Amino acid sequence: MACTRWPLTPKYYYHFDNVNFALALEKFDPAYHRPHLPGYPFFVGVARSLLEVLPRKRQALLATGILGAAAAVFLAWWLGERMFGAKAGFVAALLLAFNPPFWLAGTVTQVRVFLATVSLAVALAAWRVWQGQGSTKGFYVLSSVLGFGCGFRPSLLLFLFPLLLAAGLKRKLRLREFLLGGGLLTLGVLSWFVPLLIAIGGPGRLFEQLGYYVPPQYRDTLVLMGGWKGMALAAVVWNGLGALAWIWALPLALRRGAPGEWRATAVFLAVWFLPGFLFQCFVHVGDADQTLGTIPVLCLVGGWALSHFRAPVWMLAGGVNALLFLSPPDMALAQRSGHETIRHFDRSITPVIDAVHELRSQGPLFIISSQFGVSWRHLSYYFPNDPLLFFHGDAQSDVDSRDAWIMRQRDVETVVKPGWEVVLPGQGKVVFLPPWPPDLEALRQAGFRQHGPVLVADATPSVRFRVGRYRFSSGQTTAYVLRPVEESGAEGATR
Repeated sequence: MACTRWPLTPKYYYHFDNVNFALALEKFDPAYHRPHLPGYPFFVGVARSLLEVLPRKRQALLATGILGAAAAVFLAWWLGERMFGAKAGFVAALLLAFNPPFWLAGTVTQVRVFLATVSLAVALAAWRVWQGQGSTKGFYVLSSVLGFGCGFRPSLLLFLFPLLLAAGLKRKLRLREFLLGGGLLTLGVLSWFVPLLIAIGGPGRLFEQLGYYVPPQYRDTLVLMGGWKGMALAAVVWNGLGALAWIWALPLALRRGAPGEWRATAVFLAVWFLPGFLFQCFVHVGDADQTLGTIPVLCLVGGWALSHFRAPVWMLAGGVNALLFLSPPDMALAQRSGHETIRHFDRSITPVIDAVHELRSQGPLFIISSQFGVSWRHLSYYFPNDPLLFFHGDAQSDVDSRDAWIMRQRDVETVVKPGWEVVLPGQGKVVFLPPWPPDLEALRQAGFRQHGPVLVADATPSVRFRVGRYRFSSGQTTAYVLRPVEESGAEGATR
C-alpha cells in the first residue's frame, strides 16, 4: 500500500484541510480549525501516536492514511469472503486498493480513507448479525463499532445507522436489546465527542462554530438551492468510475447464477449503499474521495462478478483501475478523481511556494496574496513569521467591500479596511503572488520584477502601488503601518 501512495504525494500539503490537520498535531483545537469541524479526534490521535516514531507531521499524516487504507483493503477481503467466497473477497480487495478516489485519498486527503475503513468495519459486523451469527452479541458489537468508528469520520453515523437498524429488525431483536445496543452506540460516540466538546470549549462554542462552518459547505449543493443535478452527476461518476473495470462482467455473472440467498444479500447491500449515495446526490459531495463510504459496496459487487471467471480477469480489472487513476479520461470529474489533480497542484502551487522559500532565505518578506491563488492557510503555515496580507474576494475591484487580513504567527493580526493605505516595512522584500493585477506595468514601474511565478520588489521608499481600493507604499519603519488614504499625511497604527 505504501509503495502506491508514498511516491505520488505532492511536496507540500495538498489541501487546506491537510494544513489544519498538521496544526492539530501541535494542538488539538477545532475552535481554531486545528482541525476543522467535526474534529476527527481518533484520526488526529492515531497521527499523533505515529509522530512519536516519524520525524515530520506530513509523514505521520501520510502513514495514518496508509494504515487506514491497508485496514480497508483487508476488511474488503474479509467481508467479500464471508459474503461471496474467498476469490470474490480477494478481487474486491484488489478493486478497492486501485479504485481511483480511494487511491487519491490515501495520497493527498488521508482522513477520507477512513470513510471506507469504518464503512467496511460496520458492514462486516452488520453482516454477521444479518446472517444470524450470534445475533444479540453481534448487534452489541455492531453498535460499538459504529459508535467508536465514527470518531474517525463522524458523518458516517448518519449514513450507517440505517444498516444497524435494519440488521436488528431482521433478527427481530427485542426492545431491551435495541436499547442496550443504543447505549453501547452512545458510549462509543461519547468516547470521542466528549474530548471534542472539551477541546472546543463547550456546547455553546460548538454550535457557534457549526454555524460558521456548515452553511458555506452546503450553500450551493442542497436540493432547495438547485445544485443537486451537478452533485448527482458527480456522485454517479465518482462512485462508478472504478466500476468500469468490471461492469461488463455483471450480466455474465448473473446469467451463470446468483449465490444463495441473493435477495437478502442485495437488500443488505442496498441498505448499506443508498443512504450515503442519496446524501451525495441531493445534499453534498464536493470531492471524489467523499464517496468512499459507498464505493466499497460496488467493489464487493465487482469482486463477486469477476469471481465467476476462471481466467484471471481480475488482473485486467486492477490494471484498468490503476490506469483510470494514473491517466484518467479527458473529463473534468474523472480527472478530479485521479492523479491529474495532484499534477495540477504540483504545476500551479508548488512552484509558488518554492519561489517564496527561495526569497525567504535572502531576508524578511511582506507577502501579498488573494483567495484566487495559494490559500492563506498554506502561506501562514509555511511562512509564519512573515506578514501576509490576504485579500478576500476580488481585491482588484473598486466596488468589493470585503476586508483584507494581515496575518502572522498563523493567526489574523490586523483587519485592513478597503480604502486604507498599507505602509510596508522599509526592509526586506515585498512579494506579490499570482494572480497579478491587470495593470502589471504599474507594478513594474513601482520596482517589481518577476521571480519565477511571483513578483518581487525591494522594500525601498520608491515602492508605491495600488490594488483595487488598497494602496501600498514603503516607509522607514521596521514594521508595517496602516492609515486611511485621506489621512495619508498622518501616522497610522503600527503593527
